[in-house]
Amino acid sequence: MPKISEQSIFKIVGLMYDITQHTAPGSWIDVYNEMADLFGSGPGGFAAFDQRNNSFSVLEGTIEQTFLDEYSNYYQHQSPLRPGIVALRPGERFNRQEIIDDKTFRKLQIYQDFYRRQGVFHLESRVFLHHAESYAGVSFSRPDRRSNFSQSELLAMTYLMPHLARSFKLYFNLLEVHRHNQVISDAFDRIPQGVLVVDSHRKPVFVNARASEMLMKGDGLKLDGKGVLEASTNDRTFHRLIAQIFDRQTHEFDRFGGVVTVERPGGSRALELMISPFTNEGFRTIGSDRLAIIFVTDPEAKTVDVAELLIEIYGLTPAEAKLAHKLAEGMSFAEACEEMSISSNTGRTHLKRVFSKTNTNRQSALIKLILTGPANIRRSIEKVSG
Repeated sequence: MPKISEQSIFKIVGLMYDITQHTAPGSWIDVYNEMADLFGSGPGGFAAFDQRNNSFSVLEGTIEQTFLDEYSNYYQHQSPLRPGIVALRPGERFNRQEIIDDKTFRKLQIYQDFYRRQGVFHLESRVFLHHAESYAGVSFSRPDRRSNFSQSELLAMTYLMPHLARSFKLYFNLLEVHRHNQVISDAFDRIPQGVLVVDSHRKPVFVNARASEMLMKGDGLKLDGKGVLEASTNDRTFHRLIAQIFDRQTHEFDRFGGVVTVERPGGSRALELMISPFTNEGFRTIGSDRLAIIFVTDPEAKTVDVAELLIEIYGLTPAEAKLAHKLAEGMSFAEACEEMSISSNTGRTHLKRVFSKTNTNRQSALIKLILTGPANIRRSIEKVSG
């Protein structure tokens, strides 16, 4: 029987809090393995009971997958231990021997068919956390040839439970932060413009997918050897617009920043940058709570064929979609008909059908719909993902 020392307990507690900084799957298995070694446990692990679907799921553990599948699909609903475990609340415990004596348990069919094959005879379960309609707990086990858990071991488990609760809460909170950040990042990645957020030293703290592509090319915007954002031309105006955002004496923080064009050495049309204030206000940070957000538009960016999207979304014919697209690009009705080599009468027939299918009644409303409606959103998404 492993000796339980303060040092071994403190080691596990430290590991619990270290794990809260990681979000990789499987992180908590190290904690359970340490606890299992300390208490001489066989198969077990961290599990959650979901009140919504009335079922258990193993978060991390040492139970073989074959047994897990059997338990999940059948035995969890047949086990005579289930009512006692399901009834547990944070801070409460369950020991099989206290509910069913050894002799009776050995005679149960479920022990012969399932628990004995796993080497589970003695079972100690603890619930330490209620989170999002689920109860999280930990279980330890021993086979029939071993003795039940001792009072000193149970006392050590009791000591560890509050730390498990706190560390799991921190872990779940960190997961939520990562999830939130991922959602925000994915949303910005769907924007066709490049988006950068920089600090007062012009070092990026966020870069969306489009901006990352631009920086990789280094055609107009780039990062220098120290990771500082630089512009190939109009650098004075570029630097000034960013600098004034961080100048608390001369800059009203809620004011609009400014716009600057940046010529590109490659000869493509200039990048258009809109630079505006951003803030971390409300957070206790070291350094400035201000940031600058930069929206970068590339006039040379490839566009998705809007006509195809109009066909898909509104059921337009190819000719109708082509006419609508040309009007949205800025052509007059006469120019669009000439470009398509159709008569004005044919063009007017197409346009009437477009109005009907898009629920618009004039050209200005149709153009606004194309530029700001579902077709434009789909185009923005496909431009980034393509």
